[in-house]
Amino acid sequence: MGMHFKLSESIDSGFGKERFAYLDDYMDDLIYKNKEIFNGEVDIFIELDPYGDKLLTFDEIKLLIDASKVIIQKDTLDYLDSINKFENCEVEKEEFIEFANTMIKTCTFALANNKKIVSQGD
Repeated sequence: MGMHFKLSESIDSGFGKERFAYLDDYMDDLIYKNKEIFNGEVDIFIELDPYGDKLLTFDEIKLLIDASKVIIQKDTLDYLDSINKFENCEVEKEEFIEFANTMIKTCTFALANNKKIVSQGD
């Protein structure tokens, strides 16, 4: 199941909001299957319930930024590419990078503007 990320003040008000990012099943699977490559720095993505909803704390938003930066480090992307992980998990590399960059940008905006983020499962 995928997860929608939205700027929202509460879980309930998040249902009417437009998502800014979507972590689809394939991307989530890529992160999970390669968590050892990311040295535990992506646990925030793995721990989110793809069937539930969560209002993220400011500390969790910071973790999302850090995790997003880790998954798109050039060395990591090159390694995943070299062992065909994008093909094996049916993830477009460019889409994966776009997801992470959107997460970084929006989470940074949320922290700077005292906004909250909701993760909503499919």
